[in-house]
Amino acid sequence: MRMEPSSPSQDRTLLLLSLGAILLGLLGCAWLLLTWLEALAGQPDTARAASPQTALLMLGVAALLSVLLVGLAWAAVRRAAHDRRQAAARETSRLEAEINARLKPLQTQLEQARTELEQARAEIDRLKTILDGLSDGVLYADEGARIVNRALVQLTGYGRDDLLRAPQDGLPEALAAFYRSVADLAAKDRQGWLKIRRPDGSELDARVVSTPLNGSGGLLTIVHDSTREARFETSKQRFVSNAAHQLRTPIANLKVRLYLLRKQPEKLDEHLTVLDQAVQRLNQLVEEMFDFSQFERGSVLLDRQDVVLQELVQEVVASYRARAEHRSIGLDCELPETPLMVYADPKRLSQVLTNLVSNALNHTRDGGRVLVRLQADPIPDDPEAPRCATLHVQDNGVGLAEDLLAQVFHPFAIPKHGDIGGTALGLTISKEIIELHGGEITAHSELGKGTLFSVRLELAAPAA
Repeated sequence: MRMEPSSPSQDRTLLLLSLGAILLGLLGCAWLLLTWLEALAGQPDTARAASPQTALLMLGVAALLSVLLVGLAWAAVRRAAHDRRQAAARETSRLEAEINARLKPLQTQLEQARTELEQARAEIDRLKTILDGLSDGVLYADEGARIVNRALVQLTGYGRDDLLRAPQDGLPEALAAFYRSVADLAAKDRQGWLKIRRPDGSELDARVVSTPLNGSGGLLTIVHDSTREARFETSKQRFVSNAAHQLRTPIANLKVRLYLLRKQPEKLDEHLTVLDQAVQRLNQLVEEMFDFSQFERGSVLLDRQDVVLQELVQEVVASYRARAEHRSIGLDCELPETPLMVYADPKRLSQVLTNLVSNALNHTRDGGRVLVRLQADPIPDDPEAPRCATLHVQDNGVGLAEDLLAQVFHPFAIPKHGDIGGTALGLTISKEIIELHGGEITAHSELGKGTLFSVRLELAAPAA
């Protein structure tokens, strides 16, 4: 067991007791000495008899004195040790104070550095978030690091690890070629058009801006996907060209019929019929372009009311019956007996159905068949789910290739099969109208076997 060191008050008490014991021992020795001297002077026998006792007493006194002297020495040693411990404690406190005084500025600097590091990490995270939010690809490279954003990974198709690898670490040949092109741009024009080959073999048309950063030795590269812009520009040019061609035909008919009208006034009725058809075609083209511009601006308003779909279908089909019979095309309807009512704009729905039926007739050869079928969708298990009706317009005409089908609702797509063509604005406008009603329009086609357009609308709630 470890003994606790005694305090200075305990040492002083022990010293006083030792001095008191020594004084008593000296007094006892003096008394015994006097007794012994008296015995020697007057009573020899008593002196001889007292000699053993005296000896024992003197031995005890000597032992007591020895113990007291040892106690005094021990007390002195403990006192000296206590003094040394106090001196050591004072020195330790002084050293601790000095060390703390020297460490305090270092701790302050350390805390400041830790705060700056956390701020730098937060700033880096914020910059990474901003970079990942950009739609353009970003690549920064210097001798020590590379930074890429999410958009560059998505645009190029390469993994982030591949993009972060240095050229000397080994890269796919297509990616290495891209880096070489970027370096050439940075050294010359700093911007240009590049084709980037992806790992799957496809190519990305990109506009690349590569700029060296002064002072850092790094190179900042921005990659912008120009594929959509190129396709859009191509489609736009095709649209303008096709629209001009479509306008040229009725205008040419007008000019020819006006010339013939002057030369053959006796065929006035025939010429007026053709003139009326040409004017209607011109009017249709102008209306389609006007409607398209309205939908682009978002300025179309619906005049909703309760509409019975069967009545709408019969009206539109009846208007195309003569045209279908003229080309020996069967134009049939399959309508349910129970009225299906929707809350919609009847004029706009009629426009959609007119576009679909006209499109089906245009793409069906003479002697073919077009079927307009209306059905109520089965009631789902969820009783609160809205009931819907689906309108199908199906033909057995030339059909659409897969690439054209994917663009059939695109405003500048131009499905064309032989002599059959159009601006395709009718289908684009139809999609806008149906989506404005909260519905859905889809297309399915197989080349050489025909096309099916389906329009799905929510039925109006029955009157209470």
